[in-house]
Amino acid sequence: MADRLRESAFHFGPGAKLVGVLTEPAHPRPGAPVVVILNAGIIHRVGPHRLHVRIARHLARLGYPAVRIDQGGVGDSRPIGGSSADGEALASVRAALDHVAGLELADSVVLFGLCAGAGYGLQAAAADDRVAGAVLLDPPGLAPTTRHLVSRIARTAVRPEVWVRMVKGQYGLTERVARRLGGSPKAEEVAEPAAERPSQRDTVLAMLRTLDERGARVFLGVTAARKANYSYANQIFDLFPELDLERMIDPRMYDESDHTFPREADRRQLESDVAEWMEGFAR
Repeated sequence: MADRLRESAFHFGPGAKLVGVLTEPAHPRPGAPVVVILNAGIIHRVGPHRLHVRIARHLARLGYPAVRIDQGGVGDSRPIGGSSADGEALASVRAALDHVAGLELADSVVLFGLCAGAGYGLQAAAADDRVAGAVLLDPPGLAPTTRHLVSRIARTAVRPEVWVRMVKGQYGLTERVARRLGGSPKAEEVAEPAAERPSQRDTVLAMLRTLDERGARVFLGVTAARKANYSYANQIFDLFPELDLERMIDPRMYDESDHTFPREADRRQLESDVAEWMEGFAR
């Protein structure tokens, strides 16, 4: 008889209000981390198009235990009293890490997140030494670079309708150029001094630096849904030249896939890529 995976639901967190599902491999790999899969926005733990179920079972067949959780107020989990939606999510991730540690499934954790889950995964990974790696798919805040903008302009410049709109002033090109060259900024751009709080870039830079110093590894997947701001695999390296991210981040582009991986071929490719990347932990 073929080896079967074992799946079991459990409660965890404050007041046992949170719900998760553990997928255990028939033959665990020695030293392999456990994978904790976070909600993609408000979609419950099965994930969009059952993506999270597939990822968990695929990795478990390769010897990696996997946990799919519902964060507080999502799916079958009740709120646990976070001060905000972000606080609720991050408290849920911390509770999941504590619970997984108690199960003694592995000595380290890899967090897996899509969209908002990727944002929470990055924050939780930077804040907790138990996290050895993270799979981040379409994380929030991917910013354009000069190379991206030049490439995008080159692609659109050949379209006649673009020139017609530009001549009519529909793109506000003159104002954009003036601001780039030091002209008067918009009112909303000076409403709050930049020095009063860290920029999003500085916040992400600090988190990436923490992970780099710890020796953590990151799988960054970007789909066609982010092409307006992110268009080439190594763009993340250009965004943060202060760090040697090539030793930490493995960027992958899914140019034919939508944000939620609705096509079977894209889901299979993602499963294969993540499993290949996970081999680095097994070695």
